[in-house]
Amino acid sequence: EKQSEVEIWGTGVAIREWLYAKDFARIITEIIKDINMVGLAEPINVAQNFGLSVKELALLISNHFDNKFSIKWITSMPEGAPKKVMGDAKFRKVFKDFRFTPLQDGIATTIEYYQSIYPY
Repeated sequence: EKQSEVEIWGTGVAIREWLYAKDFARIITEIIKDINMVGLAEPINVAQNFGLSVKELALLISNHFDNKFSIKWITSMPEGAPKKVMGDAKFRKVFKDFRFTPLQDGIATTIEYYQSIYPY
């Protein structure tokens, strides 16, 4: 909608682990293809052991739009836990060679997708 400002709750310092949806789909597809896959007898985290702050992510997204909008941080709203990043040790035992999509590529592809279907 070409808004000049986007509101985001919190200060942006909270660190989260981000997962490209197609990467998750690839993992699920591998599991479906091999339902007896070794290592899945107990739950595992789909994890990269890497996090990025909400502010860093917002700025990466903003850069894809040539910073055509400003970000208004609603600091009165809760941010949740300061850091939510999961260890990847169990994941790597099962998916040794899995390569996650680079964050910048996932963002670019996601933006392109939503631009292609908007307005809904």
